[in-house]
Amino acid sequence: MNTYINLIIYFFLSSFTFYTTENIFSIEPKWVVYSPVYTMNSPYDDYAPSVFKNVVTFSRNKNSTPSFFTIFKDFTDNSIQSIKSEIDDKVISYLVNTEINSSSYKFFATPIQFPERSFLQIYYTKHNQKATPLESEPHPSFNSHPCPSPDGKHLYFVSDRPGGMGGTDIWFYTLQDNLTWTGPEHLEGDMNSPGDEITPFMNNEDTLYFSSNGHGGKGKFDIYMTYFENGEWQAPIPLSEINSEYDDTDFIISDSNTALFCSDRPGGKGNLDFYKARLLYSNDPTPQKNPLIVKPLDNQIFQTIETTENAVPFRTVLFPVQEGLNSDDLHMIKTLALRLSKNSNDTIFISQHPLTESVKELLISKGASPFQIFVTEDYYDNRIDISGGNSSLFAPLSTISIVNQPSAIQLLIQKDDNDTISQWELRFNDSTICEGSQLPFTKTLNIQNLINEKDTSFTLTSLCSNYLGTFSGIIQIPIQKNYKTTMSLNSNLNNVILTYIAIDQSQQESMFRIIKNTKPKGGNITLYTSLNNEALAKKFIDSFNRNTKYKGYTMISKPIHSSLNQACLESLLLIPKEQQEFIIPISIE
Repeated sequence: MNTYINLIIYFFLSSFTFYTTENIFSIEPKWVVYSPVYTMNSPYDDYAPSVFKNVVTFSRNKNSTPSFFTIFKDFTDNSIQSIKSEIDDKVISYLVNTEINSSSYKFFATPIQFPERSFLQIYYTKHNQKATPLESEPHPSFNSHPCPSPDGKHLYFVSDRPGGMGGTDIWFYTLQDNLTWTGPEHLEGDMNSPGDEITPFMNNEDTLYFSSNGHGGKGKFDIYMTYFENGEWQAPIPLSEINSEYDDTDFIISDSNTALFCSDRPGGKGNLDFYKARLLYSNDPTPQKNPLIVKPLDNQIFQTIETTENAVPFRTVLFPVQEGLNSDDLHMIKTLALRLSKNSNDTIFISQHPLTESVKELLISKGASPFQIFVTEDYYDNRIDISGGNSSLFAPLSTISIVNQPSAIQLLIQKDDNDTISQWELRFNDSTICEGSQLPFTKTLNIQNLINEKDTSFTLTSLCSNYLGTFSGIIQIPIQKNYKTTMSLNSNLNNVILTYIAIDQSQQESMFRIIKNTKPKGGNITLYTSLNNEALAKKFIDSFNRNTKYKGYTMISKPIHSSLNQACLESLLLIPKEQQEFIIPISIE
């Protein structure tokens, strides 16, 4: 316990009117965690809050040295000020400002050296006069966490002196009519335990808050409340909605329905951090408004959709990846289905593969007739061949490019008022974009690959939680579209098809279906080769030209020219690298 006490400096003030014992328990309110107090928290230990009039005083332990600060009760960042950490050359611990009988008092603990070691002792000053110990003969024990009662007649504190029940118990001094302090006396009741009680706080004469590790709570130190009734202090009640499995201490009430406390629970800036709590009544209405505001700094997205006709050659082989098809393959299938629907006499042949039925169903769903699609006996485990039909089915494809302006949007994420959100999250299509607890927050979001040509708005989902529950909202940014259509300058693509070559009869048959349907009475076929497939193409051409079945057709090769190579490259880069050498552009004339 001594280690914990030496690390943390606590001090308190309570001079507030609050709810009476009767109305507190008749409506059954409960304290619930509101949010971290970001302006007071730091990477160090922040603790010992105290409120006097409109100012909160608190302590920060940096490098084992306590320092003191004040901040206005609205917790605005620019109101934080550093104050002196000494009184009469005595190092301050647990400073409390209060007013008793219209006189200003300061209570504080300071280390005093005894023969065996130093102990914290409680001193006070009146009207900034010389500091005086509460005990004329200081006791060689730990004495700290001073807490004056609202009427100023008692000063509660904690001590591990003999006569208590455990480690540190709650004790009190009494102010006599001659303005001298007598005591201390042990506070009788069930609040003291065999463990340690620390950080007492009174908001009225009948209600006492404190922290303890001796009552079997959720975690280490938990926050409790006890009230005085029928001449005695009642059994302590845990503030269950605030307490955690970590240390929760330093509970004080700053106004009629807001409290501060300290905790070393995860999610803060440092070890000990300040948190707000709010008094919630069972009959309080639950607001429906989402307190999280997501404000796009760009109010509109301008999208240019440019379609380039005759842009890339049709590829008559599909390469499934991860049990699916890439976007390029899907585009070819949808285009093929549209062309089949416009040419009811055309038919195609599809080789067998685990995804063949899925391809067939997609063709049918996009307009093709099931009577136009035939599945061959050929089976390939790495590809799906498409053949048959005439060359118009396999005419060059158009490409669509989408440019969004701006390509990235700025989002300002904030609250509708101060400290009303404990956790928030921003999502796009069920994927988390950003999340956190601190606000305001600015996010730059790249949207170039998040919007397609069918979207009329860019939609985000916001989620947040606070002491009242969880809320969600929708953010929509309208999209203004501009459509453009251009024709590819590459006129050499008109009779070019990307197909698969291999030295086997079934592959030659697959290619010949396209050739024969395009030129039934014979023709010339040109293979455009590169260094990667020049040798393979030569073998394929020799085998094809020797086959009497293909009499009337002549196959030759030519080096691929740069413009054709560039047009084919976009499609080639989307297929497995080890298969690229088998894909070759051909023309049928």
